[in-house]
Parts: sequence; C-alpha cells; structure tokens
Amino acid sequence: MLDSKPSKPLPLKAILWLFIIILFLNAVMLVIIRARYQESYYAALVDKIGLLEDTHSPRIIFVGGSNVAFGIDSEKISQQTGYNVVNMGLNGNLGIRFMLATIKPTLQLGDIVIIMPEYQQFLNEKNNMGPAYLQTLIANPTLLRYISSADEVIYLAEIFPYVYTQTVRSFCKDLSQRDCLFCENNEQIYHRSAFNTFGDMMSHEQIHPTQEISHLYLENRQNNPNISKTISIINKFALYVEEKMGSVFLLYPATPSPSDDATYEILDYLDLRLKNELNITVVGNPSDAWYSRGFFFDTYYHLTPQGREINTERVIDYLLSILQK
Repeated sequence: MLDSKPSKPLPLKAILWLFIIILFLNAVMLVIIRARYQESYYAALVDKIGLLEDTHSPRIIFVGGSNVAFGIDSEKISQQTGYNVVNMGLNGNLGIRFMLATIKPTLQLGDIVIIMPEYQQFLNEKNNMGPAYLQTLIANPTLLRYISSADEVIYLAEIFPYVYTQTVRSFCKDLSQRDCLFCENNEQIYHRSAFNTFGDMMSHEQIHPTQEISHLYLENRQNNPNISKTISIINKFALYVEEKMGSVFLLYPATPSPSDDATYEILDYLDLRLKNELNITVVGNPSDAWYSRGFFFDTYYHLTPQGREINTERVIDYLLSILQK
C-alpha cells in the first residue's frame, strides 16, 4: 500500500547549505573562467590602461573600438606630431561610456583625446554594449571601478547567464577534445599579446585576409534614442577634459563605402546631428574615411596593414591642422 503521508519540506538548514554549496561552486567556476581569460584579447585592456598611466605629456589618446586598434600607426603619428601617442582601442562592445571612463582618471594637463567610435555606438541599443564587456570585466575585476551608470549594471545582469554558460561550454569542450582545463591560447590574432608598445594591433600583419569584406551597412532608424544618449555621454566627458585644460575631437572611423541608400541616409543624418549637437569639433566627413574593401582584414572596421598606413596619413593630416590652430 502506498504511503499517503505528505512529503516533508526540506528544513531551512538544508536549504541554506544547498545555497552555500551552489554559491561556492559558482565562485570556483568564476575563478577558473577568470584564469582562462588572462591571455584573451579582452585582458589587454588592463595593459592599455597601464600604458596610458606610464605615458607622459604631451599626449594624444585615441579612444574607440577595434577600428582604432586596427586603424592607426601610433609610432608614425608620434613622429609626425611630436606627441606621445596611446592607442586605447579594443572592442566596440565595451560601449563608449566605459571606454571614456577608463581614461578619465589618468588624464593630464593638455591631453588631446581623439574619439573614433564605430557608428554602432550611436545606433545600437544598450549603448552598444555586448558580451565582450562582461568578458573584459571577468578577466580583470578591478575594471569594475569604471562602471558609472545603472544601464551598465542592468546590462551586466542581463548578459551574465549567456556569457557564463558559453564559457562553461568552451572549457568542457577543451576538457573533452584537448585534455586540458587551462589550455594554451591557440588564437593567432585575437590574444593579449597582439599589440605593440603603443597599443596598436599587430598580430594580423603576416596573415592574409581569407574572406571578402562587405560594404558598410547600418540600420536606418533616425528616431533612435541612443543617438541622443551617446551625444550626451561625449559632451559630459568633454566638459571633464576641459577642466584638465585638454581637448577632445571626433574623427570618423575607416570603413568601406556603403552600398545601399538607407546607410547613406543614416550617415548624413548622423553627421548632421553630431556637428550640431556635440560640444566638440567633428573633424571631416564619413566619406573621407571610405576605403576600398581590399584594405580591410576580417570586418569592415578592421584595416589591413596597408589600409592602416593610408588611414594613418588621413589622421596625421587632421592632427597637424588641429595642432596648428
């Protein structure tokens, strides 16, 4: 005969111990994930911040995503301008607010800050933050001190389950296929040591592009509220730089030309708004930075070494005109 007695609920003490065990296991997992990220591309942000801290005035600081990392020859810019140059570019999914926050504590008297943001910084939702944002923070939790808004905290909570599960899957795959938990980083291009002493991306120099790069494509949504939000972030940062007797300029990123009318229209609209609403000088036009698709490596923001040299000449011309004023 079946026992009809109702099952007893777990005692509070057992629930508490279960919670502690789960918390402990997840803490261990996070320590493992952090250790695995130490040679990742995202871990390089700590090195770039250290480079910025060790570089003295006069300085030109380039801020942006991977378009900046791949896009300039900082040594050549330094030689032509007489300024020490630091390339802080890493990944656009860090979001413009976080990128600017990482350089604020080390700003010096007279610094020139060049913002070269990907267009998605203005057009994507959630301030263009992506999984790379959380991966960078896990690689070095000290970077949490640069979080400066509720939006960033909310986004971290939203993206954490995805990044966590994807990372657990990746090291389970390493255990089964490579028989190691802390496997050597076999990534040829995107790794922590991919940069030179100025912060420029160098690891792709001897690697031939393996795919044809698309034309620039941007979603045309002119009522996008993120445009106003990003403009406000940059203007607030510019006020801070002015207090340091420095200056801020915006340059457009190098891309291939668009192939559709919608992208042309949104670029014209964005250019107009930036020049009217930003309290900093917007140098040049989007079309000034359009290059042949053959000068791009693996995305329409990543220049080949040959493309980087062409873009560097454009940037130097702009900087010399700025410095002469």
